[in-house]
Amino acid sequence: MCNRLPKTVNEAVDQIIEVFSIDDVVKMSKLSEMELEPIKRAMRVYVEHRLDESGINEDLRASCCEVAGRELDEVEASTVIIDELWRKLRGSEVVEC
Repeated sequence: MCNRLPKTVNEAVDQIIEVFSIDDVVKMSKLSEMELEPIKRAMRVYVEHRLDESGINEDLRASCCEVAGRELDEVEASTVIIDELWRKLRGSEVVEC
């Protein structure tokens, strides 16, 4: 995984995908929005810790606010990243093994 903190939502999503196994990608891409909700809580902890480990990552939070179209706190910003991750995985062509 890249050691550089991401500056945009897309960079954050790409860094998270780097640590996912193909099995994780397939499973997450098949989740409905309702099924995603309980997973968001656990993923928020990871996103907040891993992607903002040196304190407030203002560039990333600004990117999250831009995607959401409004100001966000850290929890809301991490939710934007998780939602974008899910959308990207759902739109990807994943071959099941």
